Amino acid sequence: MNEKSLIKLEFHKIKEEVKSGAVSGAGKELVESLHPHASRTEALRALNETNEAVKLMDLKGSPPFEGLYDVREGISRAGKGSVLTPGVLLRISNLLRSCRLMVKYLKTDGMDPKALLDLASGITILTQLEDE
Repeated sequence: MNEKSLIKLEFHKIKEEVKSGAVSGAGKELVESLHPHASRTEALRALNETNEAVKLMDLKGSPPFEGLYDVREGISRAGKGSVLTPGVLLRISNLLRSCRLMVKYLKTDGMDPKALLDLASGITILTQLEDE
C-alpha cells in the first residue's frame, strides 16, 4: 500500500494508539514495524487471530501480560557467558512466568482458539528455570 493511502487512512495514528497500549518495549517495537497485509489471505488470517483474541478476552478477561519485560539484552549477555544481575534474573523469571500463564490462558475450556494456539506453539514452558 502506498504512503498516500496510509496517510489518508491515518494508519500512523492508529499505530500510535495501539503502541500506547503496549506493555513492553519489544511490543512497542513490534507495533512500530506493523504494515498492512499484502494479500487477502494474510489479512483474513490476522482477522481470525483478532476475532479469537476478542472472544477469549470476553470469556476470560484480560490476558496475563503483567511481568513482561524486554529481556533481550540480558539473554544476549547470558549467551556470551556474562554474569547477570539479580534484577535481570528476576525480569527473566517474570517473563517465563508470563509465558507459562499465557499458554494456560489460551487453553480455555469451552473454546478452541486454534489460531492463537498456533501462534503460541513456539512458547516453551521452562518451569524449572523460572523457579531457579
